[in-house]
Amino acid sequence: MFSGLKTSVRRYAARRHRDAGTISRYLNGSRVPPWEFVLDLMNDAAQGHGGPTEETLDHLRGLHQAALEASGSPQHTILLLQDQLADSDRRARQWATVEETLQQALQERQRRIGDLESQMRELIVGHGRDMAETAVAIAQYRDGAESLRAERDRLREEVDDLKEKLAQAKAQSLRFEQRCHDLERQLEEAEHDAVDVNDAVLQAEQDERAAAAERAVAEERRKTAEAVQREAALAAQLQALQAKLNGENDRATDPQSKDYAANQAGSASLARGDSVSLTAVAPGLSAVTVELGWDVPSLTGTDFDLDACAIAVNQRGKVYSDQHFVFFNNIQTSDHSITHTGDRPGDEAIHVNLAALPADIDKVVFAVAIYDADSRGQTFGQVHNAYIRIVNQTGGAEIARYDLSEGSVTATAMILGELYRNGADWKFRAVGQGYVSGLASVAQEFGVNV
Repeated sequence: MFSGLKTSVRRYAARRHRDAGTISRYLNGSRVPPWEFVLDLMNDAAQGHGGPTEETLDHLRGLHQAALEASGSPQHTILLLQDQLADSDRRARQWATVEETLQQALQERQRRIGDLESQMRELIVGHGRDMAETAVAIAQYRDGAESLRAERDRLREEVDDLKEKLAQAKAQSLRFEQRCHDLERQLEEAEHDAVDVNDAVLQAEQDERAAAAERAVAEERRKTAEAVQREAALAAQLQALQAKLNGENDRATDPQSKDYAANQAGSASLARGDSVSLTAVAPGLSAVTVELGWDVPSLTGTDFDLDACAIAVNQRGKVYSDQHFVFFNNIQTSDHSITHTGDRPGDEAIHVNLAALPADIDKVVFAVAIYDADSRGQTFGQVHNAYIRIVNQTGGAEIARYDLSEGSVTATAMILGELYRNGADWKFRAVGQGYVSGLASVAQEFGVNV
């Protein structure tokens, strides 16, 4: 019924001037509401629909009494006593009405008997005066006297019957009056007991609220401790990342590192998983050309067609936008930061304007896929001398290079490398990761709609 009101507990509590917490306990079943609340709720729910029927009210009344009885609440005893008192009062008033009606009927018949006796006396006097009259007069006297006696006797019998019924009515009226007095006394005692129980319930509710408050404080302390632990863990991670960054910066000046070799020789030759700081090798670097190349067998009977692509990825590891998936069918991003130079046999090139890339782009991934590999039965196990190299567009010097030693016998697409941000710098990582489902599997990993 409450859901039919389409309102909140607080608004309904304000509307009916009741406590919102108490109404919540009524609705969640922890307490049985008084009948007045159920009746108000029923009338509110039925508003605009003609009001509840008598059958509906009787059904709800029965459910409410059953709920009170099942709960063991003193309110059930009070309700039963109230019902019994109302019934006894109704019966007492009924018998009082019967008693009054019988009393009036008895008085009426007694008046009628008095009238008949007066008529009989007049008839006797008239008979003595008219004794000398005809036989017709004598017969009329006899008939009249007999009729009056019969009616008088009948009325006397009715009077006796009414007196008996009146005595019974008085007895019933007195019995139900006494029953009302007894029920009033029992009801007063039950209400007094209910007040004691309510006080106990209120105390229990107060204790529960206090316990809930203590649990809330304990929960808040636990959350605070967890937050402190998380903060400490994040601080440790930050320190580790800072140490890693410092280590990478140190490698740029370490004579044994590839970054140092790149600085000294002008290009870094990387193995799978290695990375190099491009801006350390070429300070002021703003744009690069990424070249991807390969050799394919010429005597297989089926031409190989390999395609290179670039995917600009945000910090969540997903493509920045579908326009930032650059391949043979979309050769340039909408911001012109990445441009594919077109399909070429044996190698392809992709220009990347690092300065023009949106700040939200975290890295650019470069992959090569074999076109229609499944139907042709081709894999990277048949591809040789695959490589990726990074060239400075200013001057055309090679900065870094990764040569794939051997391809996977099941892979039909491979990520060869990636450019990624490292603070204000750009770095390159040699990846060499294979995929068995071609270019589509690479695109799907980064959330590209294909």
